Amino acid sequence: MRLADLRLFVEDAPIGAAMFDREMRYLAYSRHWLVNHRIESIALGRSHYEVFPEIPGRWKEVHRRALAGETIRETEDQFKHADGSTIWLKWETRPWRDADGAVGGVIIFSDDITPQKRAEEALREALTRQRLAQSAGRIGIWDWDIRNNRTYLNDEWYEIYGLTRGEPPTYEDFLAQVHPEDRARVSEAMESALLGSGTIDHDFRILRANDGAVRWASSKGEVHFDVQGEAVRAMGAVYDITERKEMERALRETDRRKSEFLAMLAHELRNPLTPISNAVNVLERLSDSGEPDAKEKKRAVLQMARRQIDHLSRLVNDLLDMTRIDHGKISLERKEADLIELLAHAAELTQPGFEAKGHQLVTDLPLAPLPVHGDPVRLTQVFANLLNNAARYTDAGGRITLSARREGEETIVTVRDNGQGIPADMLTSIFEMFAQAGPAATRRGLGVGLALARSVVEMHGGAIEAESEGLGRGSEFTVRLPAPRDRRHDSACLDA
Repeated sequence: MRLADLRLFVEDAPIGAAMFDREMRYLAYSRHWLVNHRIESIALGRSHYEVFPEIPGRWKEVHRRALAGETIRETEDQFKHADGSTIWLKWETRPWRDADGAVGGVIIFSDDITPQKRAEEALREALTRQRLAQSAGRIGIWDWDIRNNRTYLNDEWYEIYGLTRGEPPTYEDFLAQVHPEDRARVSEAMESALLGSGTIDHDFRILRANDGAVRWASSKGEVHFDVQGEAVRAMGAVYDITERKEMERALRETDRRKSEFLAMLAHELRNPLTPISNAVNVLERLSDSGEPDAKEKKRAVLQMARRQIDHLSRLVNDLLDMTRIDHGKISLERKEADLIELLAHAAELTQPGFEAKGHQLVTDLPLAPLPVHGDPVRLTQVFANLLNNAARYTDAGGRITLSARREGEETIVTVRDNGQGIPADMLTSIFEMFAQAGPAATRRGLGVGLALARSVVEMHGGAIEAESEGLGRGSEFTVRLPAPRDRRHDSACLDA
């Protein structure tokens, strides 16, 4: 090709192109060359290195190689202009030859791929954000090539199912991880989606492969169909919703307990109201009669009415106290007290209930005072609730033991009975509001007393726990309170 024709070819090139002599001086260039490099014009004959003094040494080496007869290409390369702006180029540098076949200079073809690189970078950033969001939200992504029965799964999917990466599982492999009781339902739902509905949205249980744990998963996705209406691909996401399911179960359990509580509350309030009403009727009749023993009968009736009124008062007070605790409106009036006196007072408060059922209260208490630092009224309430609970859940003629001792830095109170007992699965939940052990037909009380006892004990920095060998085997409740420091002991240590 003649030199003039070569120059015209370069000038009309649809991409960035420039023609140089052996001294790297401009002989011709295309309009796109100017656009790519963000300049308006270049004087022919001017050195390329004067126009762009920021040209890196590695490019100058490419030019020397091209002048030696070599053609060099680069699919993507970054060039930083003197003003700090950066562009990405795809270029090729090749020699051109004169009529005698000698290398007369080089031609550089370049294409500005900056928009493409920026789009790729934006895509990478978006994918990175997506991966971070999936990882933080533990979102498993699945993509099923239905025709080839091949799947693509992200790391979170494998984590949810307890699997390690390897050969991608097939749809049948996925079904094998579904809980046997849910497998048919999941299979039917997927079949419905593949046959036309196109929507995948169901919750199911899975058996994690690595530990066998049962977890709840929620899968949502859609099916893609070809022009013939045949399912060719399904894509979606899966989430571990075990915690949500547990919360739903807990809410249902709370609602059930509340319903039982309201029924029990009506029963508990009605029980004392009936004898109180009868007592009023008896008193009215005795007041109008001239019976010689009317005075004794009135006293007995009044005592019975007083017991029922006290029972009602305890129910209402317990409910009010739990409400105050829940709202943080209850405070402790702490002071030094003798735990033995508090336990004696609690036993006195619960004596009518013991006598009514013929229970025997056995005490195992130290003779010397057992100091405790706390609210005497609230602590007495705790021990009275434990004694009342033991009396309530022990059949008539039962034996209940109350003991106290100090062990190291703790003061320990134990209430043991030979009554109904507690199932093993309720030993911790027995302290929750409205919780009661045993079948509904055998339950007594509102299930508030133990919840109140735990709250008050914890406010004192202590702990309460229940033990039982099962239904019909009795139960034991233990309260642990921080023991006050022995000032005499501390003084002796200081004197020494």
